[in-house]
Amino acid sequence: MSNCSEQYSYWSTSEFMSLAFHVLTIIEIPTHIFVGYVIVFKTPSRMGNVKWYMFNVHLWSAILDISFTFLVTPYFIFPATAGYSLGVFIWFGLNPAIQDLPTLRCFYTGPVFVFTLDSTVVARVTMFKLIVEFTYLGILVYLTFRSLMNQTKHAALSKNTLALQKKFFSSIIIQTVIPFAIIILPIAYCGYSMSSLKYNQTFNNIAFIIISSHGLISTIAILLIHEPYRKTLFGSCQMKNRVTATSSTATQPNLSARDTIRSARPT
Repeated sequence: MSNCSEQYSYWSTSEFMSLAFHVLTIIEIPTHIFVGYVIVFKTPSRMGNVKWYMFNVHLWSAILDISFTFLVTPYFIFPATAGYSLGVFIWFGLNPAIQDLPTLRCFYTGPVFVFTLDSTVVARVTMFKLIVEFTYLGILVYLTFRSLMNQTKHAALSKNTLALQKKFFSSIIIQTVIPFAIIILPIAYCGYSMSSLKYNQTFNNIAFIIISSHGLISTIAILLIHEPYRKTLFGSCQMKNRVTATSSTATQPNLSARDTIRSARPT
């Protein structure tokens, strides 16, 4: 039997969850569009061989974000492996079972979709998924690092090129680590909730809001970590400030000349 929290607040309601996801959607859509534009049109020639790989990763991350926060908008009820959808798909009458598991065939009625009565199934599948993902990332990082070291020793590349490769490699590492570091805490809470059968819907909502924002944070990381994109962002801001300062400076001599003419007139 699970231990339920007796506290009730707006933070535990589906209305709060829906509002939070819709606010995330409003932030995500222009951010993803802008970063996609920057990757396609502002990537320097020295990064041309990775431009479309980065855009591919960004595109699927944006699709996942919008699907999660706008189309499905899940409302999970941990530690039970159950929940229901609050997103746009519900407005069109799409069955929650179809939204969550397109290949599942079952008889279903009611808004709550129960995936399984045994919560350990989800825990085992999630653990296996995380092990596979971290193993793949570890192998990728090791092979990339070894390739860079071999190029440093044997390749006829200039020191400037090797320095750029190492800098780009470090940026990719940071870009990958940031989203994972953000979702570790909510995933740990979900694991604790399922193992201890502790139910707190407020914590459930906050955990899944954090998880759903990892794509947005990864997109912002792309913009801030890579130097060409960072210069594009802050360069446009500096240009606006420069134009404003130039306009005010151009107006000042006109005012001074007008005052001089007025003072020269006989009284």
